[in-house]
Amino acid sequence: MKKQCAVFLTVLLAFTSVLFAGCGKKVTAEELMKEVKANMEKVTSMSMDIDADISMGIKQSGVGLDLDVTMSMKTEQTKDPEAAHMTGTVSMSLLGMNVDMESYSVVENGKYAVYTNTAGEWTRTETEKPDENSLNEISEMFSQNEEYKLQDKTEKLDGKEVYVLNTTISGEYMESIMGQMNSAANLGVGGADWSGVKIDSVIKIDAEKKLPVEMILDCGDSMSELMKNAMGASGSSDAEISVNEFVMTITFGRFNEIDEIKVPEAAKAADVTDGGEEDGGLESFLNGSISENDGERETDSAVRIPQGTDSGEEDEDTIYINPDGSYQLENFWDEGTRVNIRTPEGFAFNEYSDNTYFMFDYLGNQDFESVVASYMLDSDYTEEEMEEYYMDDVKYYQEDEDYSNVEVQTKQLYGGGNHIWSFIKVSYTYDETSNYIEYFAWTILEDGRVVQCEIEDYAYEQECSLIDDSILETVLGALAE
Repeated sequence: MKKQCAVFLTVLLAFTSVLFAGCGKKVTAEELMKEVKANMEKVTSMSMDIDADISMGIKQSGVGLDLDVTMSMKTEQTKDPEAAHMTGTVSMSLLGMNVDMESYSVVENGKYAVYTNTAGEWTRTETEKPDENSLNEISEMFSQNEEYKLQDKTEKLDGKEVYVLNTTISGEYMESIMGQMNSAANLGVGGADWSGVKIDSVIKIDAEKKLPVEMILDCGDSMSELMKNAMGASGSSDAEISVNEFVMTITFGRFNEIDEIKVPEAAKAADVTDGGEEDGGLESFLNGSISENDGERETDSAVRIPQGTDSGEEDEDTIYINPDGSYQLENFWDEGTRVNIRTPEGFAFNEYSDNTYFMFDYLGNQDFESVVASYMLDSDYTEEEMEEYYMDDVKYYQEDEDYSNVEVQTKQLYGGGNHIWSFIKVSYTYDETSNYIEYFAWTILEDGRVVQCEIEDYAYEQECSLIDDSILETVLGALAE
């Protein structure tokens, strides 16, 4: 009897499970995204980490250049009061440089004020306050009016169970995403026409909280026209811009955890700009990337880094880059003469350089120790005069009481490429705390011009350890043939 009861109970449980299996509500893409949108509309604050990898080609007058850009931005936003804070870094392969940026966007006196810090300097722009709150715009990205395809299985992401959906994001929603980046990086895409853009995307939703966790956007070829506009290459220019890769990953988090965003006093003291197209940041590079031939130099195939003026016009300190990626170093005393300097391997171009003085930062720098290589172009100096010039510096180290442990290797010769370099090596301690190793190098070209190169290794309260004499091959070899 017990056995029969057990069998009956087993059959009954099986029947019951089958009977009620269809009573659980199946998750659909439409209902899920409707719930996500409703939850997003209740969000009062949140953060977004935005990472982008961009690879593009620029072609003009038959000369092509490749430019890789990576952006890493961290944002936080509040709804009431409406405010946003963004920090990030933009790296550009062609320039061999990293640009750190920070911005605050707040409502002041009925206007939308954006404080931007680029290269250590704050600026303030002011525009009309948009009708829609930025957090509301972001919630619209999850509108149930879009077509979503829900994958059969959930995934694990950072310990969370997530639903995975595929969709195509229309241009108006992409514009709201790029708007978050534009305020910090001055990308110059605010006025671009997004109407024809379609972006393939993957959206991952927290299965428990029904809030977005991650969005991956594969922008691809659809960004070519927009980037062309952003770079100032309009129909009047013969420049061709093609975007080979544009992948953006957005990570969402810290929902309803951010209390207040305050603009620092240093930012509030910033000069007010008119919000024009040349207010600095990344836009100042992109909007002037392809230079025109000025009739005095062959720059039709060169890219320029416009140093900029308050009026937005190119100034005399503009730096030009050749199609092979080398920089045109100009002679401060003899305008119109120049040599080409490549970025030394393992170094990055320093943004504080100008067209007559290049600096490159060593990528292997450590806490309390750093290496910088610098170049200048001069003229009308003899070998003896250059040696005397640098030995005067050494003599100063030897005689000033702030310097100690001064050791000097007198002039030696080094053959780099087709050039014979002379160099003096000196090491010393300054103020009993800072140790230095310096190489003073120069080479005299056939036409009498002198290329000067200085390499400095600085270490605070420790011995210099980042470089040795092999650095000469890397740095002196950067003088292009």
